[in-house]
Amino acid sequence: MFTGLAITQLVAAGKLDFDATVGTYLPDYPNAVVRDQVTLHQLLTHTSGMGLYWNDAYLAAKDQISDLQGFLATFVDEPLRFPPGSEFGYSNSGPVVLGLIIEAVTGTSYYDYVRQHIYRPAGMTHSDHYAKTEQASGKATGYYVPQGKTAAISNQTDLGNIGSPAGGGYASANDLLRFANALFDGTLIAPEYREVMTTNKLSGAQRNGYGYLYGDAQVNGRRYIGHNGGAPGINAEFSVFPESGITLIVLSNSDHAASPVADQVRQWLGYAKL
Repeated sequence: MFTGLAITQLVAAGKLDFDATVGTYLPDYPNAVVRDQVTLHQLLTHTSGMGLYWNDAYLAAKDQISDLQGFLATFVDEPLRFPPGSEFGYSNSGPVVLGLIIEAVTGTSYYDYVRQHIYRPAGMTHSDHYAKTEQASGKATGYYVPQGKTAAISNQTDLGNIGSPAGGGYASANDLLRFANALFDGTLIAPEYREVMTTNKLSGAQRNGYGYLYGDAQVNGRRYIGHNGGAPGINAEFSVFPESGITLIVLSNSDHAASPVADQVRQWLGYAKL
């Protein structure tokens, strides 16, 4: 969500264009098909055809990656899964390219941009892309039960050195509430651009759609926007119901634990008289 917001902030500032190709901002991008054919709109809506960087190259390098160029090296030569714009396919490689575009047009690292233009204005003091070995923040450790086992183990060996523009950051529940408030009170983005960012862009999607790295869904006719995420030892849910102003945040340091809770609460909110 922070990557989608960062791109939209830069569009609002006249520095980016949703319909421009990757090569407009990264003329030396090594993959010519991505450079010349894929647009920011497609990266933001997971319709670019790019895939997931959780491959053998990433697994071999994950403990040494410290910047976006490190992530890029793990997937840059991979072919697209489908022609750009032809279908939806969730991608975590696409947001890395968006992060590189943010770095190119701002002259600062992706991580510093998010700190300066999202975390700090929103008052998020317990949020960052902390390195795996960082301990001063008090960030939680995730736990999961490996397949075929009964005892939970730490997820630290599964984690990469640092997260990317596709995820892997840390935030407290209180900070995510501050983010929701800042997103809707105009602190982070003007309302008209927020609606552009969070409104479904996928044709044919009725109940559950997708905006610019934000989900746009409904329960019992009530709209909510946000995102979820998960990995071994991690599960998070973030939903804002714009009409009522209610924000639902569920975080867990175990996998598959937050989503069932969030699903049930969204059902209650969808049917409640608010």
